[in-house]
Amino acid sequence: MIFSPPHSTIDGLKLQAQQRYVQQWTRRNAAAGRLLPHTEAQTQVQPEQSGQQNPTHTDWAMPLPSGATVGDGMFPSKWDFDITTPPDCLNDYVVFNTSLVGSASSPSIVAFDELYSTQGSAGGFCDKNGPSVKWAYNTNPSGDTTGSVVTSTIISGDGTKVAFVETRTNTNGGAILHLLKWKPGNTSTVDGTIAAPATPQNIYTNTNSGNGSNTAWSTCPAAASCIINITFNNAQPDTNSAPYYDYGTDILYVGDDNGVLHKFVGVFNGTPGEVTSGGWPITVHSAAKLTGPVFDLTSNNIFVGDSSGLLSYVLESGGTTGACASGTTPCLGTPSRSLGGAIVDSPIVDGTNQTVFTFDGTGSSGATVLQTDTAMDLLQTVDLGAAGSLGIPIHAGIFDNAYYTSAYPDITGHLLVCGKDAGGTDSPEVYQIGFNSRSGILNSSPNGSPLSGLTSGGGAECSPVSEVFNTSASTDWIFFSVTKNAAQTGCGTGGCVMSVNLTTAGSSWPPSGGVANTAPASGGTSGITFDNVANTTTYPQASSIYFSYLTNTGGASVNINNADFLSPPCNAASHAGCNLTIIGGDSIWWSPPPSGVLGWNPVGAGVISSAPAIMGTVPDGSAQVAWVSPGGNSTYYSQVFDGSCGGVSCPGGNSSITVSAGATYTFSINVGSRTDGGAATGTILIQANTGGSSGSFTELAQSSVALPGGGDWATATVSYTVPSGSPFIGDHLAIAMIASGNQVLYNNVQGQLGTGPSCNGTSGVGCDVKLTQSALN
Repeated sequence: MIFSPPHSTIDGLKLQAQQRYVQQWTRRNAAAGRLLPHTEAQTQVQPEQSGQQNPTHTDWAMPLPSGATVGDGMFPSKWDFDITTPPDCLNDYVVFNTSLVGSASSPSIVAFDELYSTQGSAGGFCDKNGPSVKWAYNTNPSGDTTGSVVTSTIISGDGTKVAFVETRTNTNGGAILHLLKWKPGNTSTVDGTIAAPATPQNIYTNTNSGNGSNTAWSTCPAAASCIINITFNNAQPDTNSAPYYDYGTDILYVGDDNGVLHKFVGVFNGTPGEVTSGGWPITVHSAAKLTGPVFDLTSNNIFVGDSSGLLSYVLESGGTTGACASGTTPCLGTPSRSLGGAIVDSPIVDGTNQTVFTFDGTGSSGATVLQTDTAMDLLQTVDLGAAGSLGIPIHAGIFDNAYYTSAYPDITGHLLVCGKDAGGTDSPEVYQIGFNSRSGILNSSPNGSPLSGLTSGGGAECSPVSEVFNTSASTDWIFFSVTKNAAQTGCGTGGCVMSVNLTTAGSSWPPSGGVANTAPASGGTSGITFDNVANTTTYPQASSIYFSYLTNTGGASVNINNADFLSPPCNAASHAGCNLTIIGGDSIWWSPPPSGVLGWNPVGAGVISSAPAIMGTVPDGSAQVAWVSPGGNSTYYSQVFDGSCGGVSCPGGNSSITVSAGATYTFSINVGSRTDGGAATGTILIQANTGGSSGSFTELAQSSVALPGGGDWATATVSYTVPSGSPFIGDHLAIAMIASGNQVLYNNVQGQLGTGPSCNGTSGVGCDVKLTQSALN
């Protein structure tokens, strides 16, 4: 929910009654003593290694348990809301969900204070050696061994309570809305640690609103921690819908994975319960996974997207903007808008202009931003690149400072969105879109060309874009990250968080300065939340950003070697001969393997020489580990890490690797074109073996490299981070290699599943996965 400038003095007075408008105004109009310097400090809380970080250095790092992450497109929450008050070492805190199953050794949710510190030695405004865990809680009810918190959290208006959703399958009881009052205290550590999280002292179970046995907040002892748990009425999971809280009415809205929108009342200040009468809960789109909803107090409508690419709205009781599809309010509104593909982030609603912006990157027609009014009348559709074959979504964009400060009716400024390249390779690129100044409607096409060169290969996802205005230097900034294949200095070739100076760019796009600052980000980042707008001379380390890395394997290393090669008939590049399934909004191409395959059985491919001295050899066709000729479905290598080696001799051994939630699998292959051949392309894929020896192979990710002529070497690297709700968790991991254009040689297959040093392409030192000549059967 955002607000452009009021249309009149009367409108301004009306908006001041909305706490979200007041919070936005406060954040964007800091007092003179609270100004952000031009080098934004960054605060990261990463799984495995966390820290507050300037684009060129890290201030502190805090470890979280293996697998912990805020999540793709989700955001940590920061208290205090008021950036015009001085930073406070004990009262200011930041909250992170962990996406882990809560237990005696793993918190569901954790908060840090003493944020404005350095590490290695005491320093910063708080003069501490790193921050402190303010509190950490396992909020899973007794006997609950499957639930995890995978969406963003909400902090109450006074900072004493937090609302969040624990998701479980329908079989395990469905999602739970948790309302936590953490144990009061003005010390650095109040309750629990990361290694030994606390259990709330008072646990209450509420049900439907109006139930006389429900517990009110007035029952919670003043000096104790309390949690109120409310299981969703239809017992469905919620893996993508973050809760939306209206501070004026104490009402919370949230969706589930079965297309149903729920309403909870008395959330932070009364007797919490779910509304199950008068039309609630409301089915928006059956069997679709809903995004987080957004409630607009002016139109009295609730806007929500879903995994089928449909944008919908619900008219709340008494609403008159738009029309009911049937019946009376509350009701599902009509029309809805289909973007195709999948919508993964909440729409953005401008409460002043009464416009709605929705983002989709997986539809067959390409990446798109759609603008409607609050009655769902279509205002504009803007293309943001081509849809790639991997089904990678785009996340929500953000507006620049000019949009928030332009004077009605001359609406100026821009929308910044990380879309995709025009070639359909799923390469992230940042687009700038202007407005028709007399209408507040987006222009039909972006300005200039997109900011490209963020990655060196396709298949990367971009985080939501976040914006902050430096009032001291009158400088506007955006921050975002990419998940892999970074092509910016200082990031290596993995994930990367980046910033761009919008002020120097102006209306000229892409900006001549390109990306301003970078920092490595393992597997990319969650959404980015901003801290204080502070003068860091007076308040060192007090101007920050917060996010989590998406990758966290806990440093675990898996040693595997070559074993069985299979040849399924599905071409991963063209998808010829493949079946198509849409799972969670992603396009999944798959096929069953051929029958009778044991060990490795290359078709149209094979080993040329038995000589073990292979590394670094010129690819002349006489010495390589393996080769694949172009041939579509007839030429394909696939290796399954199932521990059995397909029933044949396995000289190098083969570990059993199963797909694990939160883990990132990265494989790197040196590929070459024969000196007596011409241009070629080599492709490597990560797959899930979904049905054992006779099952299907599902493509999870792929990456290709072009070899412009004979005798060329290049490296194909592909990486995949497993979402917490992936349907392939527990399936065996597989890799595959294909070729096009000319014969491609696979000389050195390497992979790194841990967080150690990079693999050495010649010696194989530091590699977890190693395929050499002598390892082949």
